[in-house]
Amino acid sequence: MAKQAVKKPAPKVAAKAKTTPKSKVAAKTKSAAPAKPKAAAKPKAKPKADWIETLKTGAAGVKKWNALSRDAKGKVKLRGADLSNADLTKVDFNGLNLTGADLSNANLSKASLSYSNLSGATLTGATLEGALLSWARVDDGTKWPAEIRMADALTWAGKGPDPRKVATAEEKALPKPADFGEFLTRLKKVTDPAKLDKATDMLKAERFRLYAKVAPDHLVGVVKSQGNADLVYSCRLASDGKYSCGTQNLNICGGLRGSPCKHLLVLIVGLSKAGELDAATAHEWTQNARGQKPELDKEAMTATFLQYKGAEAGEIDWRPTETVPEDFYAM
Repeated sequence: MAKQAVKKPAPKVAAKAKTTPKSKVAAKTKSAAPAKPKAAAKPKAKPKADWIETLKTGAAGVKKWNALSRDAKGKVKLRGADLSNADLTKVDFNGLNLTGADLSNANLSKASLSYSNLSGATLTGATLEGALLSWARVDDGTKWPAEIRMADALTWAGKGPDPRKVATAEEKALPKPADFGEFLTRLKKVTDPAKLDKATDMLKAERFRLYAKVAPDHLVGVVKSQGNADLVYSCRLASDGKYSCGTQNLNICGGLRGSPCKHLLVLIVGLSKAGELDAATAHEWTQNARGQKPELDKEAMTATFLQYKGAEAGEIDWRPTETVPEDFYAM
């Protein structure tokens, strides 16, 4: 008997997995992400201290100010500050910029003002007893207390003459010197003694041929260097006290710091002794030079050197004034 065929069951087909659209997945992911914590509120900035008003409170304010670091003090704007009538006893303004500040009638007793800038500052009526003022800068605009002498320790930064060195009313009232001896006595009192000593040593050491011209409002001349035979200096002094000295290379003389140099003094003293520059004129012009800064006029210097070269070559009639060492031994 034939065997009946057995039907094999059909193979099961794996069911397709359901796919979720990407947008829905992304949405689920987003919704699943934890919420970001809220940013903490920024603390409110402390209001900046008004240090000008603090300083005006007197001793308590000064104490707070002095407790600040140097850098912190430097960040406070004191330029043009109104500190008039303030009690600033023992305040520390060391090295700070007080340009244009009003310190009138302020009490600055024992204050530290060293290396500060007091240009254009007003200090009329201020008390400065025991104040430290070394190297503090002052200028033409600084209003200094009339009853207080401007300290020698201050640095003059003005364009005009240093008021500490100009002739006083009493000095101006004195009669002008009648001869060379009187002029020299007055000159010793107002010029740099070291420079005058060097000038007289030069005149005592050798003869000088001073090529010079004396005009009604100025004198010019050429002085040879004693240390370098090839070096000569063109010197000038005007009736208003303006002066200069420089080499033939138009370099300013290194000795012109704060007053006429030895070369200019050799010219002035040498011409005065020889009678080429009368004592009264020499006195007046050197008095006017007190406290002034040198002014280098390169055009005038060049013209003087050209005339000097022409005279040396015999091309120009410019006869020098000769000095004799023996004339200066008594100085």
